[in-house]
Amino acid sequence: MRKACRPFLLRASFSSALGAVSLLAAEPCHAEPTATDRAVELAYQGRAQFEAGHYREALTLFEQALSSAKSPVFDLYIARCHKALGEWLRALDDYERTLKAPEDPENSAWTSAQRSAAAEREELAAKLPRLTITAPRVVGGKKPTIQLDSVPLDWPVSARPLDPGKHLVVARYLGQEETREVLSVAGEGLTIELSFGDLQESPPLAPKAPPEARDDKEGTSLSPWFWGSATLAGVGLTAGAVTGILAFTTASEVRSYCEQSGCPGNVPPDRDMQDMSELSRTLGDVSTVSFIAAGAFTTAAVTFLLLPREPAAKKRARTQVQPLLTGLSLRSEF
Repeated sequence: MRKACRPFLLRASFSSALGAVSLLAAEPCHAEPTATDRAVELAYQGRAQFEAGHYREALTLFEQALSSAKSPVFDLYIARCHKALGEWLRALDDYERTLKAPEDPENSAWTSAQRSAAAEREELAAKLPRLTITAPRVVGGKKPTIQLDSVPLDWPVSARPLDPGKHLVVARYLGQEETREVLSVAGEGLTIELSFGDLQESPPLAPKAPPEARDDKEGTSLSPWFWGSATLAGVGLTAGAVTGILAFTTASEVRSYCEQSGCPGNVPPDRDMQDMSELSRTLGDVSTVSFIAAGAFTTAAVTFLLLPREPAAKKRARTQVQPLLTGLSLRSEF
């Protein structure tokens, strides 16, 4: 029977922290294991993993032991696992939890764990890296938004404790973003200065003036320059067409005379035919000039048509073309 009881007695150090030494000694060796027994067994396995350097596995075992039975010894080893894994902030929380456990002066393992937690916590807090973020060019009431490893931080960031190792800082301000990868070292402070270019907070936009009321009856009018150019283009086309027809008719008569009577050097011998030939050339020149002028005025009319229109005046521009014996009369009112 003593052989069968030996494994339980070897666990007295962890069991004493749970206040269960007398319980283990009084129980028969064939009794069913209690939650305390399971916690002690898990704690011994966790300590073996911790001493072998397998901190993540040890952490899992100690957390399982803590869920079965509460003890500052388990909290102490959980803190040591987090510290060994570089998770110093979590380790500080675990040390705090160890110190908040009720004191038991009669339990030496219990009080020893709390004394160790207090000393280790003070030593770790002194070595904790701290982060400060500045932004000299930030002005106005709007604050930048900061994220450290995807965790939002309040602005300003001054001596913010963090775990040692690599961290990612993402800062946003007025539409710009800065990303910094930083390396924190134990016992050192780290300062980041954000530039954000030369940005300043944009002043509030002035309200837009309401559109002016418009009399729908009047609508919008075309520019008088459009009407004048369009009219002159029409006059040029008309004059070019008329003089062109007269020039063609006159030239045909001279050509018929030359075919019947002959024209040495393309000059009719008859004086009247010579005048008619000269008139044909003059009319042709006038027709060409008129068509060129019509093209220029047409271009101008299109240009004025595309310009912004103004509200129509009560008195609209009027243009009148009147035929006369000597030509055409153009009269415009603006």
